[in-house]
Amino acid sequence: MQKEMKRISISLYATLRKKRSDLANRGPVTTKATTLGELLDEIGITKVEAAIIFLNGKRATLESEMQDGDMVGIFPILGGG
Repeated sequence: MQKEMKRISISLYATLRKKRSDLANRGPVTTKATTLGELLDEIGITKVEAAIIFLNGKRATLESEMQDGDMVGIFPILGGG
């Protein structure tokens, strides 16, 4: 079964923004990914690097399914001192 393409907006924060600066100031992207875990694989961010993920403003898991028009926010592990 062929996966349906969807357009989503991705916001990356802190070190992830530097790692994928090509996505930082871009509009919606087109993806075949169904889940957030698949999206991470597609954009080259490891599951360890993505410590906190939001889907449409709510905390999500790697198994959370995306729909066309969704907004994804990905945060790395944050340190302080």
